Amino acid sequence: MCRVWNQCRKKRGVVKAVLVCVLMAAEPGWCGNYRGLKNKSPEAVRNGMQNMEIHIADKASYTVKAAKTAEELRTGLMNVRSLSDNAGMLFDLRQYPGASMWMKNTYIPLDMLFIGCDWKVVDIYENAKPLSLRRIGSSKPFCYVLEINGGNVSAAGIATGDGVMPDRPI
Repeated sequence: MCRVWNQCRKKRGVVKAVLVCVLMAAEPGWCGNYRGLKNKSPEAVRNGMQNMEIHIADKASYTVKAAKTAEELRTGLMNVRSLSDNAGMLFDLRQYPGASMWMKNTYIPLDMLFIGCDWKVVDIYENAKPLSLRRIGSSKPFCYVLEINGGNVSAAGIATGDGVMPDRPI
């Protein structure tokens, strides 16, 4: 009986392995897309993002990259060593309620504006420390996060409640 049982177990293992190979061959995107994401440089990801203008309550305007896809959201401003005063990145986090940000592989201090679905600033985090793995979030519900150079919020007088107006839908 033992010998028969061991032979059946071995055959089931072979069948499982063959089934996995067949499934992977039938849907190459399962593994291929993941590898493709890993090999794309942050610069290449950012170059593919939509550019847009953001105006904040007649106080400041920024030309930003809009991060919408999972790959763009993961990449963010990683490996950026400088950012012009009127530049930034807008993260569309409507599909990720309660998401948090961090500064992994980000070499410049950033101000983060947490923006509600009504396009009003609900929370602000100023001068996030470069390269920090500390999670940065908001206790208030938000749909978007705008990252700009550290110190810009204070210099422009941006405050919670300020309206944010993009030049086009994200």
